[in-house]
Amino acid sequence: MKRNFILLLIGALLFSTATICNAQIKSKASPKEGTSSTTQMAPRSSGSSGDNTGLYVNIRGGYYTNAINEVLTTQIIRDVGGGWDQFSFSNEYATLGDGLNFGAAIGYMFNDHFGVELNAHYYMTNEHRVDVTQFTGLTDESFVYSRQIRTLLSFICAGNGDVVRPYTRFGLLVPVGGSVTLSRKVSDRTGGGIVTGIPNLDAEVDVLATTVGNPSVGFNGAVGLTFGLSDNVLLFGEAALEALTVKTKATELTKFNVDVFSNITGEEIPTLSQSIEKGSFSYGELNINYVDQINQNSNWAENPNTGAENPNFNGDIAEDALARKGNYNAVGLNIGLRFRF
Repeated sequence: MKRNFILLLIGALLFSTATICNAQIKSKASPKEGTSSTTQMAPRSSGSSGDNTGLYVNIRGGYYTNAINEVLTTQIIRDVGGGWDQFSFSNEYATLGDGLNFGAAIGYMFNDHFGVELNAHYYMTNEHRVDVTQFTGLTDESFVYSRQIRTLLSFICAGNGDVVRPYTRFGLLVPVGGSVTLSRKVSDRTGGGIVTGIPNLDAEVDVLATTVGNPSVGFNGAVGLTFGLSDNVLLFGEAALEALTVKTKATELTKFNVDVFSNITGEEIPTLSQSIEKGSFSYGELNINYVDQINQNSNWAENPNTGAENPNFNGDIAEDALARKGNYNAVGLNIGLRFRF
């Protein structure tokens, strides 16, 4: 169903493109009676959107929302004092497609209706809670967000109009840089040593991990209007679609602090606290390499089926883990200015 919905949106964009472009082809092929197809275009008036031919640059900004929500995680809340008689499970729905973007583009119109455009923009997704477990004395929460630099290579088809002119564009979306950042904070004040494994020793855990993806190619498209402010400056607004999934490549833990406290005195015990700066972790514990298959020869720290530790784990190289795909499909609105030369 998710795939069908995205294909439906893409199909709608392509249909609008075909409709606008077909109208221009017919209008060019059938000049009005008494006129010649080689007749020169009249000079455009002030504020006109006419005569698009030539080079232009855009600056734009916009906001996107998720095209399709999916389950990112399951939220677990229970009261340890009441046992499992008092608990709740609930799904967290979202994707990494929503957020702000801003950027610029350079384009060239071969004639009044057809052209190409190269856009580069910075994409900032909203922060989402992707994991949470809460019960008396313990909170374990994780949040994730993404930052990307994306390029769009688009074909442009513009309609007719004087001051106001419709247009559509579609083409390729290629991320050229960026990452997903996950932050996790655990607070264990139960006195049961849930984190440390030692009774009466509580802990605060602070983790920051950065994940990069493999090269990916997606689809971008938009339908919009330009409004002539002057001969060479236009205001534009558009409804846009960006369809993209990214497969994980590697993760690096850039922050891993474990502060241990006495549940009796409340004082920190520095000798038991751990951090990257203290050299408490091996390279393999701080880095993950994503693969499509894990077997007995893989460098895994724990058996994914039983949770048993791997006696052959090599801490000098990254740990192997199964790759997954991130969903960045989104629809949104952009506004901006176009400067013609």
